[in-house]
Amino acid sequence: MSKVSEDLLIYFVAHCQSVLKLKYSTIKLYLAGVRFHGVNFDNVNPLCDKFGHTYQRLQNVLNGVKKSESKPLRQKLPITFKILQEIVTCLQCGFFNHDYMDLTFQTACVLAFYGFLRCNEFTCRTVFDPDSNLCVSDINFVSECEVTVNLKATKTDIFRQGIIISLFKIEGVVCPYKLLSQLMSVRLNLNAKHNDSFSLKKPENHFPGTIL
Repeated sequence: MSKVSEDLLIYFVAHCQSVLKLKYSTIKLYLAGVRFHGVNFDNVNPLCDKFGHTYQRLQNVLNGVKKSESKPLRQKLPITFKILQEIVTCLQCGFFNHDYMDLTFQTACVLAFYGFLRCNEFTCRTVFDPDSNLCVSDINFVSECEVTVNLKATKTDIFRQGIIISLFKIEGVVCPYKLLSQLMSVRLNLNAKHNDSFSLKKPENHFPGTIL
């Protein structure tokens, strides 16, 4: 086997990727075959220099091939006020064909928007826990234009002291005061207790992702 130079190996990798359209993992297998042949027949590792160090340029090219295959991260865009209006309007038209479910999701979207809340700060993934999750008693209407929301735990509240968020009445369909008032009225009509979920108990045929 004639001496294999670093340049030749780089050309080989480039050919595999650009012409043969091979993946990084397949190219690595091919190079492993070249190495096996060199070590077996010439007792020399063709992928290393005379000092036994891996060819740096070859490694850089391989890294480039690997990086070119990585999927770009999906950009997460913020929910703007206009988008929020469209979401609420859509829900008001009966998106779920269930008045209570539509109202719950309207309130959740508006509460998260104005309160800058993470999903896990006002929802729960499994069993509802009144000691850490949002309850009926955590929603307080302090005046005709202000409502407070008591969050028992947040990501930034490491000592679990809780935090109170004030929301105010505004004009339009995305009024947090109005939506919370409507939802609390429905909850109380359903005989909700003070330590029940601020939104709903899990129905028998609950919708996936239900806010509890």
